[in-house]
Amino acid sequence: MAEEPQADQPVHSFVSLATSFVAVSGAINAWFKTHQADIERAMAGVGSVVAGVSTVLNDFAKSATDSFNARMEVYPALANEIGPLAKRGWFVSMFFPLSDLDLLAHIAGADAPAELDLLIAQLYREGISYHAEVMFQEYPGRAFLLRPAMDAHLRGEYSISIPLFFILADGICFERAEKDLFHGYGDNHITSRARAELEAANERAAENPISDFFSLLSSAMWASISEKLPLAYNRGMRDRCEYDGLNRNTILHGIADESYATEENSLKAFSLLSFLASLLASENGSSQ
Repeated sequence: MAEEPQADQPVHSFVSLATSFVAVSGAINAWFKTHQADIERAMAGVGSVVAGVSTVLNDFAKSATDSFNARMEVYPALANEIGPLAKRGWFVSMFFPLSDLDLLAHIAGADAPAELDLLIAQLYREGISYHAEVMFQEYPGRAFLLRPAMDAHLRGEYSISIPLFFILADGICFERAEKDLFHGYGDNHITSRARAELEAANERAAENPISDFFSLLSSAMWASISEKLPLAYNRGMRDRCEYDGLNRNTILHGIADESYATEENSLKAFSLLSFLASLLASENGSSQ
């Protein structure tokens, strides 16, 4: 059975790193502004100590900046592939540790879609329990569905896990964003929220390599759901696009045959769930 993590278990992922960076940098800036006069007086008396501390802080800041500058050389390739991946049924979750995102970015830069698909499948296969643990923490009110969905997946009962993963993704999207994930189109659909997020991102000025890195990936992820996805195609769209791949409507309405129940499709459905859960993690929700 899939177990929930301990309450004090640390979570190290893209979304937790981004949240921590924003919170810490904001708190530091606010403190310095509030205590500027006191800092200036203290510096006059302990100049050598302050200079030493300043050197350490500058070295740390330079190291962090260099690290994210290096990432910005390879991550645009991943950002460009997030949309095509979504159309193939794979979604890049912000619950991935940065080490996993680094691997995806380097493969994306090699312009090898098949290899990228294999890698993201492997990363979800190896990390699915970790992603679920993060969701148990972030969405405790959804554990009653997530636990049996995970148990079914781990037992290889994909005909059960896939629809449950879709149901969870739909529910989290409506709860946190107050938007539909699969039904309809227009203002009530998640695509309208995605387009609004992209418009806001385009209006924000560049700040520094770290925030630019977070902004790049966040924008790419919102862009991946700014248009209707094959996973959500209705019958008319499936016919027009001659699409016969993984599709939520055919599964939940009992149209799909048993061929849909594969590990790959279960991982794809889980990737959608983890992606949305991470993208909306900072939103307020009734389950908290």
